[in-house]
Amino acid sequence: MGTLAYQARQFADAETDFRRALDADAEAFEPLVNLGGVLLNLDRPQEALGYNQRAVARRPNDALANSQLGLTYFCLGDSERAEQHLKVAVQLDPAHFSHPQLTLAQIYLRRGDRASAVEQLRGFLRRHPDSPQAKAVREQVTELTR
Repeated sequence: MGTLAYQARQFADAETDFRRALDADAEAFEPLVNLGGVLLNLDRPQEALGYNQRAVARRPNDALANSQLGLTYFCLGDSERAEQHLKVAVQLDPAHFSHPQLTLAQIYLRRGDRASAVEQLRGFLRRHPDSPQAKAVREQVTELTR
């Protein structure tokens, strides 16, 4: 139920469903990682942090868990930890639907590292050439490589 609510962008309902699932089985990974994602969508990264940390602790080689923890750290202003987990997500699944390359590019741009940002943006484009974001990403690459 939580996944259906999430896909319908009914995040409050998804939160309720994932919390119920965790109440029924505190060891279940899917509601744990999905609750972390829902809380990010609800702009509650501080609350998402614990869930996403637990998800990575349970499955350190899960791309979604690492991507979400990286995004959580990014939202909380911790670029170093964000970079660490986002890089793991890219290594595990460079075509992951969460597009960790885009957040990595933002981190690198904030640091003034245009070359690394372009590398991440090009990696995104190789794997998602038809993404709705692809045109804007191509334009950004062009601007950064001038």
